[in-house]
Amino acid sequence: MRNGTILPSSQNLKINFKAVNLKAVDVWVYKVYTNNVLQYLQSNNLSNKGNLRNVGRPVARDVIDLAGSGKDVTKWNVFSIDLSKIIAPDPGALYRVEFKYKKAYSAYNCDDSTLEETEDEEEIDFDVSFESSNWDSYQNYYYDDYYYDYDWSERDNPCSNSFYRNKSVSTNVLASDLGITVKRGENNTYLVAINNILTTKPLGGARVELFNFQQQEIYEGRTNAQGLLHIDLRDEKAFFAQVSYNNQFGYVRLDDGNALPVSKFDTAGKNLSNGLKGYIYGERGVWRPGDHIYLTFVLNDDDNKLPNGHPIKLELRNPNGKITHREVLKNGLNNFYQFDLKTDDEAPTGNWNARIEVGGSTFNKTLKIETIKPNRLKVKLDFEDEILKSGKASTGTLETMWLHGATAKGLKADITAKLYLLLQNLKIITATSLTIRHAIMIPKKLKY
Repeated sequence: MRNGTILPSSQNLKINFKAVNLKAVDVWVYKVYTNNVLQYLQSNNLSNKGNLRNVGRPVARDVIDLAGSGKDVTKWNVFSIDLSKIIAPDPGALYRVEFKYKKAYSAYNCDDSTLEETEDEEEIDFDVSFESSNWDSYQNYYYDDYYYDYDWSERDNPCSNSFYRNKSVSTNVLASDLGITVKRGENNTYLVAINNILTTKPLGGARVELFNFQQQEIYEGRTNAQGLLHIDLRDEKAFFAQVSYNNQFGYVRLDDGNALPVSKFDTAGKNLSNGLKGYIYGERGVWRPGDHIYLTFVLNDDDNKLPNGHPIKLELRNPNGKITHREVLKNGLNNFYQFDLKTDDEAPTGNWNARIEVGGSTFNKTLKIETIKPNRLKVKLDFEDEILKSGKASTGTLETMWLHGATAKGLKADITAKLYLLLQNLKIITATSLTIRHAIMIPKKLKY
């Protein structure tokens, strides 16, 4: 009933499982030794079971009586075992718990015509030396799960012995309260965050070790008071992370295939170019031929410090690819560099390109030069009265502001108004009297 491997201490090493039509189950416990966990993780995740013989041995076996629980075993029920009553867990060791069952444990109601001879229920006699001797080589020659009376066509018949061949359910368990998060950047920088799973509090002073695939240590450090550790390996790539704190251990496999999927999140960002980040922006998005273009370049060289006075080169190209302006700056304010550009009144329209070169990296920005005058002002016209009527003076206010936030003052304003003459209750005398009570609107334009 669980998919994870980490078992915090608050659960008292209890494992829950579901069973139906079983009076008992065999529980086998295999131990992957602490100094073999990294070897195990070379070809497995924490939840896999491959190559167990190379790194571990069986350490315990027990029978769990399900019929004596008082539950109706012919229906699905939830049971649990406490590993602490079967083994004494070693810090950092990984345990594989395997549940097996056989014909003698079946509570399924079979007809006499389909009932096969049932093997006698064996007593539990776990001899450590005998069981371990079968794990002293890379292959088990003596324990063979082959059933000589196995019938493939009866594999789904619970009344047949063939149904019980190799029937088992297993899970890995690592007793630990350590929550470990590892993030790796494109330049082999790592951010490790350690917290307590039970309290979620960060753990300062936790020991973090990084190993390569050959299990050789390439880094060792400790987390700060916030439970964080920044690591810069540059030329090496870690394959394992091992964390220890107060005699508790945790492991993370760091190969690319084990990274959590982030395809549903916008995590693209931009890759660093020679350790430099740069951004170009202008005071607006569209310019007309002959306009001034004020560009600002922001440089972030925290990962690759450039010397003072390092040249920042800018080239401006028109839509035909011709360079129309070239400029070099050596001094900026807090890594902000200002470029004042201007196009000719007859400059071609289209997408221009501003290209900046610095420290072997290039940054580009597309500049749109258009003949259509862009809407650069925000205008608000408001009057005291909702409807302007003749014979009554109305006062209004006109507010303007540049879209980039500056106050627009000293500008000429042309206002055009359209007036409507309203005729109401107009009585027309014809052969039939008719009174028009709707307004007749006669427009007239006025310009101020």
